[in-house]
Amino acid sequence: MKGSHAVVCLVLVCAVVLVSGTGGLAGLAKAPQPEGELGTAFTYQGRLTDGGNPAEGAYDFQFRLYDAPSGGNLLGTVTPGDVAVSGGLFTVKLNFGAGVLTGDARWLEIGVRPGDSGGAY
Repeated sequence: MKGSHAVVCLVLVCAVVLVSGTGGLAGLAKAPQPEGELGTAFTYQGRLTDGGNPAEGAYDFQFRLYDAPSGGNLLGTVTPGDVAVSGGLFTVKLNFGAGVLTGDARWLEIGVRPGDSGGAY
């Protein structure tokens, strides 16, 4: 009985501190405020292998965005060229424009070719 009394008192003290705002806990949960409008671009990071080994050098990429996993509508294409790949890792900035990333499901198809070629992806 004595132990349960101590737990009840501890819960009541915590409740009073949280509700009153004294003790500093109430002010810690503030969400950061955005500093401006969000754009339509985002960063994509990936890993590329060539013959089972991490790729090295420049590669051309083609990113195609669809609204379904197969047979869907093509919503946009971005083709960054001569992207530096080091240790198999790369980073690109993609921007499919306004009205494309609306919260609905999207599928990204990625094509790649060596940077010094002009062939198919």
